[in-house]
Amino acid sequence: MTLFLRAWHNNFMMKLSANIINFWRYHPALLYGVAFLLGFYCAFQQSWMLYIPIFLLLFPFFLSIKNELQNSKSLLLCIVSLLSAFSYGKMHYKFPDIPSDGLQGIAYVDIESLSEQSSYFSKNWIYKCKLREFIPTDSKISIAHNINCSIRLPNKSQLNRPLANQSYLIDGLLIKNEGGHYSFKPQKDRDWNSVKGSWSLAEWRFHLKQKIANFIKSSFSNHNSATFLGGLATGEFDDRMMQLEFARFSLQHIMAISGFHFAIIASILSFIFRLLVPRKIAAIMIVILLNTYFLFLGLSPSILRAWMMISIAMIGYCLNKQASALNSLGIALIGVLMVDPLMIETIGFQFSFLITGAILLYFTPIDYFLSKILLKRSLSNVVDMDTWNQHAYCILCFFRQGLALTLAVNIAAIPVMLYYFNQFPLMSLFYNFFFPFFVSFSMLLLLIGIFVSSLIPLFGQFIHEINNIYTQWILNLVYNLPRMSDYHYEIEGMPKDVVIIYLSFFFLTGILLKQLVAEKTLDRQDFAFI
Repeated sequence: MTLFLRAWHNNFMMKLSANIINFWRYHPALLYGVAFLLGFYCAFQQSWMLYIPIFLLLFPFFLSIKNELQNSKSLLLCIVSLLSAFSYGKMHYKFPDIPSDGLQGIAYVDIESLSEQSSYFSKNWIYKCKLREFIPTDSKISIAHNINCSIRLPNKSQLNRPLANQSYLIDGLLIKNEGGHYSFKPQKDRDWNSVKGSWSLAEWRFHLKQKIANFIKSSFSNHNSATFLGGLATGEFDDRMMQLEFARFSLQHIMAISGFHFAIIASILSFIFRLLVPRKIAAIMIVILLNTYFLFLGLSPSILRAWMMISIAMIGYCLNKQASALNSLGIALIGVLMVDPLMIETIGFQFSFLITGAILLYFTPIDYFLSKILLKRSLSNVVDMDTWNQHAYCILCFFRQGLALTLAVNIAAIPVMLYYFNQFPLMSLFYNFFFPFFVSFSMLLLLIGIFVSSLIPLFGQFIHEINNIYTQWILNLVYNLPRMSDYHYEIEGMPKDVVIIYLSFFFLTGILLKQLVAEKTLDRQDFAFI
């Protein structure tokens, strides 16, 4: 009996590792991207729990290393990626341990973005910076290298703020806030000394975003509609009330530029250009415009990921190559980490890659299993249906795929939300099912209105007015819901280790389910409504 169980166990483990390795064979960029990511996490965080995802990543290759030389090459490249990221993180980044009341010194900062933040009592300028060096007053050696920090200045008419178009040497106080974030408080009686030869696009972006937001606000009579659409176009939301209302239903991702926005813009541009020029020329024009939009928006994890994945897809189209979404995600992961490894500490990075990976791995398996309940029909069967049944079937297909998408997203997101916010709004399950689709139509009307306004201003204004009424209606779905409907699942202190273990096995399960469904549907051809 013992020999039988041992043989069964060995056979099971070999099949399991073969399925995982087969998945990585078709998605090598994702494999090396994940190894790169884990290397940086090990460099920046001291947690033995990180060995669990590393073990799950490498163990299948060790099991089959004797069978195939190709597996040993993949294993070697995976280890090299992991160690390279770990070594780079340790050598190029230094996080200072400072007193609770801060440390006085001189900071060398590169300004990455500038924004204006309003509260109920005041307005402030927020500079997001990269702290290249920090030398304490009583020392000549820098105790910090390449860390993120923010600078807050009061927005008062009698004060001239420093321009965000260059780097500076600033006297002040470095403070470590709760959660490990750093902020810098400049000394009031000291000027900011500019670094010769330095430059930044932050000032240009800020003014251009203000102009576009003001243009949109002048085209819409309703304040909330204008603010919301201006924020969608620029990625900047300074309306605190709107942020709080969206947070009630976990809709903050709508307010951040992401793959959702890039995909909508790319689709609309593709539709317009393909009416005017050949497809490949249209694809080249779309890539150029998206690159321009990316420079305008600035560097953030979700924007970088979305821009890279959309660009890869469009370039592949120009070269008559079909891009793999999971490989594109891996390339985007490597690209983002090469731009700024510290992005892994931000919520934007974690949610952007987590949710995208969950959708790409789990949507197809969940949709497959839901189709056992809401049955799929062959194209010939759909054609034979009468008109009412055809429409009903399309609605059911839309509902099934929307449900599959919602489940894929929330199975991944809920533990992370509980870790960061200690609660999960139950109404978000309902709102995220339909609200992003409503917002996409609002963005469509905005782009069409801007395009038409440049040709026929009067007709463009008419489209803006329709969008004004429509956007006001969808915002009222958020603003006017009674507070008594705000039910939350709450938990105190979700441990980080639990989240790491959960996500490790979550993605391992996703890989296996993806492989299982791929095998079952390999020779199956049926009708799918998209």
